[in-house]
Amino acid sequence: MDAAFQANKLTPSIATDSDLPEICRLGLTILSEKDSFEGTRLTLKKRTDEELLAFFKRGMPLSIVAFQDPTFKAEFLHDIKKLLDDPKAFKKTMRNDNNNVKKAESAFLPMLKERFIDNPKGALIVLKDPNGNIVAMQACNQFQDTHDFHFDLGIFDAVDSKHGLATMLYVKPEYRGKGIATGLKKAILQYANKNLGYRYLWSPTEAGNASRHINQKLGYRPLTEQTTFADSPVFTKAKNKALMNEYNVDARQLAWIDIHKLKDREFVIR
Repeated sequence: MDAAFQANKLTPSIATDSDLPEICRLGLTILSEKDSFEGTRLTLKKRTDEELLAFFKRGMPLSIVAFQDPTFKAEFLHDIKKLLDDPKAFKKTMRNDNNNVKKAESAFLPMLKERFIDNPKGALIVLKDPNGNIVAMQACNQFQDTHDFHFDLGIFDAVDSKHGLATMLYVKPEYRGKGIATGLKKAILQYANKNLGYRYLWSPTEAGNASRHINQKLGYRPLTEQTTFADSPVFTKAKNKALMNEYNVDARQLAWIDIHKLKDREFVIR
């Protein structure tokens, strides 16, 4: 058990279906706190028409039949692309959607379940206080060519089976500065290796964010065009360039770590 978890009387566990509503609310808090809407907008602008439809369809109370109508699809895509070209309007729309809890949950809950609960190569570690409330979390799933919502296209499409992606790190404000985030980052590394079969873990972080500072202390290294892996030949200069173009949006930087080189091998989740 991590010392910071013990000191703060927090119990780590793997999230289940019953945790999803609370995780969803914390996930929406992450978006609001990080104010990451510009990064999302820039990422969406790279998407194909079908990928945009898949992304926005999740949170809309419209039938699948509506999206099969060519005229509706064309008008819908026109409006979405117009919104993506206007940073202020996009930010306002996203904030309004996140503040509508029911609407946000209808979009976010299925993604969380698909990505971390039902996915055999995914998991979400939660920390609960003595009352059973989730106060921190960190997740992991396949490392994929496209960021954020590629799971709409199929959860088993991965760059390489030995590579996972760490995501959704969150610690409630009252528990920050206590080593909780560092403990969670170690826990997800260890669980990803022992239970999910990943040797390498990737992590996109924002400039100036505490998460990037922790990553650097743990030994994460930024992806460059020259990055290679002896056991993963898929990482060529062209592949690396494509990944950087996909993940390094706005102030975000993608970095990786070889879990086998970690000194602390104690697994806190069993």
